[in-house]
Amino acid sequence: MICRIPLLLLKVLYESKETYQAEFESFRRMFLLLGGVLSFIVGMIGVLNFVNAILTGIITRKREFAMLQSIGMSGRQLKGMLVCEGLLYVLGAIVPLLVYRVVARQTIVERLRETEG
Repeated sequence: MICRIPLLLLKVLYESKETYQAEFESFRRMFLLLGGVLSFIVGMIGVLNFVNAILTGIITRKREFAMLQSIGMSGRQLKGMLVCEGLLYVLGAIVPLLVYRVVARQTIVERLRETEG
């Protein structure tokens, strides 16, 4: 005896697969959006923290800046010094971040290759 599956049931199964794929794509988009928003928020917190650190340093060192200007440092030299100081802060954050990124990427790639086969 040949078992026949009604055509309607096959269509329902096929639509169910499409439905699952559509739901999966919807979840994927949602998680990508959520991850992007959270990354943006964390990035903004980092930028604000950086600005806060720089401004706090400037405010607390006003006497030092006044003394430097009293012995002959110009306003332009003072601004240049502060710019260089800010760049050192940025480089001090970027260099370890890049090293971490390379190590983490290599580790992730190795793990993915292990799971592939």
